[in-house]
Amino acid sequence: MTDRRLKDRSDWGVKWTVIVGALIALALVVTPGGGGVGEPALKLGFVDMTRLFNEYHRTQVLAAEFDAKWVKAQEELDRKADHIRELQKQRDETADALSEAEKAELEAEFRKAVSEAGVFREQKTKALRAEKQDLDKKLLGELRDAIKGYSTRQGYSMVFNESLLLHGAEPYDLTDEILRQVNKDL
Repeated sequence: MTDRRLKDRSDWGVKWTVIVGALIALALVVTPGGGGVGEPALKLGFVDMTRLFNEYHRTQVLAAEFDAKWVKAQEELDRKADHIRELQKQRDETADALSEAEKAELEAEFRKAVSEAGVFREQKTKALRAEKQDLDKKLLGELRDAIKGYSTRQGYSMVFNESLLLHGAEPYDLTDEILRQVNKDL
């Protein structure tokens, strides 16, 4: 990544942090402890999304299923590699005994096997990565819905992703409670 892109990302991150901090400060100034009559108290919390995602039971189950797909694809690629090695061995061992036409045929078969293995690896890797992205997106959606439901039921005004915070006191960390909720069926 170029220095310019890194600087742009860094600048964006700083701006985002300043904006979020300003919004929180504004909310605290406008409604300190509830503001006026009939206004609810401002209730804030945060969630460690990385930990939540990693410890969510469905993430672990689906990751195991996904890993099995990677293993299966690797096994298929290994079979193709074994076939290529066998063709190469055959080509090397019989080079003197074969006619030029037979050598050309064996060489063509070898090149075709190498090409097919490369295409298979590339397509399978691309497909599995796309599937993994879709799976992660689905799981994150489930977790966001769980956080939203919990926050609404518990009367939270705002819940933040802990990666946006510079500091978050322990009593405001909702991660354990959300984990208990999403893993309760175990």
